[in-house]
Amino acid sequence: NSIKVLFTSDDRQKTGLLLQQAFMKQKNKKFLIENNIDVDAAEKLLGEMSTYDDALADFIKEADSKYNLLQGYMKIDKLEKCYNIFRTIKTDTRYLGFIELNSIFSNLEKAIKENDIDYVKNNIKTSLKVFKKYIEISKEYLGK
Repeated sequence: NSIKVLFTSDDRQKTGLLLQQAFMKQKNKKFLIENNIDVDAAEKLLGEMSTYDDALADFIKEADSKYNLLQGYMKIDKLEKCYNIFRTIKTDTRYLGFIELNSIFSNLEKAIKENDIDYVKNNIKTSLKVFKKYIEISKEYLGK
């Protein structure tokens, strides 16, 4: 005797949608990895990719304004006022697996704390370029 399992068209649609979503998650994860984002570390901290996506969306909401603020402080030579922004970016990037960006902003935060404004002045332009790169990667990943 054989057992026949009949799937309704609704079941096939749901299964197809789930497979498509699983494929897209893997594709998106691969995109992040290809852009030097430590997705595994982020998943350990945040749990699952949907939580990661939410955290990344929150990061993007504020990233452009932080970028513009940093540029403004750089132009008026008031980089000592950047400590809180450096600290926030450092913390956010740790959870998002942005290892390179986290290291950069950790060093900037430390320099401000130690009153090493020369270090900040010498590294801010490069830091902003890397920050902008990660903003663009994040936007592309989220489809924004």
